[in-house]
Amino acid sequence: MKSTVFTVLACTGSIALGVCGTYFLTSGKEADSDPIAPVAFVSNKQSPEVAPNVFIDAVSAIDPTPDEITEAPTATTHAQVAPAEPILDVVSFNQKIAKRTSNYIYRSWRVDVENHLDANVKAYLEVEWLDADGFRVKYANEARTLAPGVNAISDIEIFDREENDRVHSFRVTEVNGRKASDMVLGIAECRDKIGKRTRRYVHRSWRVDVVNNSNKSVDCYVEVEWLDADGHRIDYSNESRKVTPGVNVLTDTKSLDREENARVRAFRVVKLNER
Repeated sequence: MKSTVFTVLACTGSIALGVCGTYFLTSGKEADSDPIAPVAFVSNKQSPEVAPNVFIDAVSAIDPTPDEITEAPTATTHAQVAPAEPILDVVSFNQKIAKRTSNYIYRSWRVDVENHLDANVKAYLEVEWLDADGFRVKYANEARTLAPGVNAISDIEIFDREENDRVHSFRVTEVNGRKASDMVLGIAECRDKIGKRTRRYVHRSWRVDVVNNSNKSVDCYVEVEWLDADGHRIDYSNESRKVTPGVNVLTDTKSLDREENARVRAFRVVKLNER
């Protein structure tokens, strides 16, 4: 697929949350949410004995190809090939400064991507920041499994002060995807809560119940993130672990400073992969 390029002036403000409802909105600073289906995964609350494969069956995304070349009696003509439908489209994108320290600037970015297939898609996305002359200052990329419909992808890139001063614009430079292979892992439930507070930090504990629908142990990688009111990433945490057939509980803690914790409005699972 050809890379799709979008150019906009640097966005330093926030954008309304838009059409994505795929993360867990919370009403307070303690994002202990009611479990709903996270990005790219279908909720599964069945018992281990009856837990089905929770991933949507993939469908073919092969470009149509003519079966043959048709020859007319008086001239040679070629069968017309219908243009392939796009698998992924960028719906919206923006970035903003999320945090400043004495040496660094943290820029948070968000891209809303629509998956047109009725199946999960493995997506690769790349964004970049440019200076006033259109030269790259810095870039970031992300690989995700996206569910059908619109998915919000957000991350944070760190700039030193000299780099940040040169930023003039932000754009998406590449987005492509392919049909995801059938997977045996799913999410039964996920949530987080505040476990401990200190003078400077808030320790958030998170828990994800992973369903292994196979009959053997699988090496699992799970990644979760906390988002602000604009759907931009504040921080993330991950864990790798072997999971047995049935439901497995993965849990860990993450320390956020008090300013970061005050901005937390959502919590979600963003990656669940077999390794």
